[in-house]
Amino acid sequence: MNEKSSLLKNLRAGDLVYYKIKPEGWDRSTEKGAIDLRRIGLIVELEKETGMGFQMIRVLWDDDDKIDCIAENYLHKIDEA
Repeated sequence: MNEKSSLLKNLRAGDLVYYKIKPEGWDRSTEKGAIDLRRIGLIVELEKETGMGFQMIRVLWDDDDKIDCIAENYLHKIDEA
């Protein structure tokens, strides 16, 4: 079976991923403690690579059931172990 995978992180349709969200105004260099907001979703489709070399990925979010197109480098695969 020849499944299409992403260029940078080997992500595939059906993979569960998260996207880290930084609160507005949060500065890692001055604030202590862990602020870790994540958005979790399911990859539904891999888009073509952009002219700038970015792989775009369509993700269905679990919190609002909307689909967004996100650059691969911002997504992190959730380990299924």
